[in-house]
Amino acid sequence: MIKVFDNLLPDYFADSIEQLHTSPRVSWYLHQSTIDKEYHDDKKVVFHTDNVVNSPQFVHLFYSAPTGHSQLIPEVENVLKHLDLNLDELNIRRIKSNLTTYQKGYKKDDTQPPHVDSIYETDRSLIYYVNDSDGDTLFYDDDMNILERVSPKKNRAVLFPSSMIHAGCNPIKNDTRLVINYIFNTEKQIGSEKFYKLGDADNAIFDQMDKMLKLQIGELA
Repeated sequence: MIKVFDNLLPDYFADSIEQLHTSPRVSWYLHQSTIDKEYHDDKKVVFHTDNVVNSPQFVHLFYSAPTGHSQLIPEVENVLKHLDLNLDELNIRRIKSNLTTYQKGYKKDDTQPPHVDSIYETDRSLIYYVNDSDGDTLFYDDDMNILERVSPKKNRAVLFPSSMIHAGCNPIKNDTRLVINYIFNTEKQIGSEKFYKLGDADNAIFDQMDKMLKLQIGELA
């Protein structure tokens, strides 16, 4: 159910994603909660334990169905091409970057609110860790027992069912923790035309950037 990938991307691609997220090109918006209001109302969320801390986070929304996408989506969407997926049937529900910071008084056993990314059993989530940091991602069973912990590491990713309960943790040893959260499915279903398809934002932009990056590091003659 949970699959961890180390060194998912070529180094130049992982570096470009980290550089993008730490550059002025990305506009960050402050959210007072690490989960959206819809999760409070509709999803399985656990707040009432002593170690759950609902701290603020900064967000950049690359895409959310059916509202549209940011102009930067070609620079992050192709992460999904490095998974063993049926790309022809790939429907992207959301791509969102989260930036959490050190919070004074935050303890090692504290977590963000456990939640699910989607109620649909066919949806899958990928968390891609943009930078080296601390602040594990915890995965739970339905009785809130911890099944697995995944520690942040640059170019690491974890794939899991979107309906699985999970929670992140704020960094304690580092100033920032950067992740990209992808929600998608590869099932034909009613309404899938409302989702994002790889390349919808003009994939030629990414191909040109990819070639330029390779030229810079001498991978192409």
